[in-house]
Amino acid sequence: MRDDYSWVEESRDQFFDYFSQVFEHFESPIDRYGSEYAPYHREDAEGVYLENLWAFKDDAARDDLLTAFTKVAANKGYPWLVVEAGTDLKSAGGWNHSVSLRVEGQAVSSIRDAFDKAILFMRDVAREYPAPYKGKSWEDYKDNHYVSEGMLWKDSTLHQMQMFDMIGKLNSKIKTRVVGEHRSKSISLPVVQFELPWNRTKVTVRDNFYDLAVSVDSKFPVKNTRNFGTLFKTGKVDGFFEGFPDDLVHKSYHDNRQQFSLHVGSYADLMILMGELINQDARPAVAPIYQPKLAR
Repeated sequence: MRDDYSWVEESRDQFFDYFSQVFEHFESPIDRYGSEYAPYHREDAEGVYLENLWAFKDDAARDDLLTAFTKVAANKGYPWLVVEAGTDLKSAGGWNHSVSLRVEGQAVSSIRDAFDKAILFMRDVAREYPAPYKGKSWEDYKDNHYVSEGMLWKDSTLHQMQMFDMIGKLNSKIKTRVVGEHRSKSISLPVVQFELPWNRTKVTVRDNFYDLAVSVDSKFPVKNTRNFGTLFKTGKVDGFFEGFPDDLVHKSYHDNRQQFSLHVGSYADLMILMGELINQDARPAVAPIYQPKLAR
């Protein structure tokens, strides 16, 4: 009876999830490697053989990954694991620096066992070299957020959670996560980040029951098409940004139109700003391409 290999794709995905975390740990740009995941296997008299090979243009990026692999392999002492570096591959496109990860030998009982061992190793590497913190899932945070009945600001807390939920649904492709927490009126409250779908503009917000602190991180200059001066102080940043990661607190809109921080006094003002940011975020992605007519 032929083996059913339907689980292979799921195993590859799980393996690469761990690998992605390790790669993000070193903050290497995505264009510095050529092959995300290139496994193959063979079964012969010597057992099962499974190899993953990554090729890089930059030897520093390769060395980061090699260091992580060899350190964890040395600490754990896997008898079925081989880590090797390659140089001067003379491959097309200049991907000349490689690192390979092989699972092989009599200790590997089957192809599935080889995948399981590769996943186990990459999980251990990801634990040793974790990806930078990217926040919590909004759904998980919302489902587990609790305010005791005796708190005077319980209803206001519920209102802000509902408003954040609504903002995240202004477009079906917006990604919402919690990147920090703060306390106001003795209640733990979220710092929420909305990642817009097209050019990855990020909008980070907190509500302390007095005002809404907002930071915008965009890949393009945000145009003042809505008379922003009626919504917030464009030339000055007043107030606090409780719970914000330090790298998400910026200067004013006047100082930098791609990264700026501000305060608004109401969700109505925030909705106006969000609507304009969503519109501007979409325009570069959907702008028509000019195609001159050919002369007859």
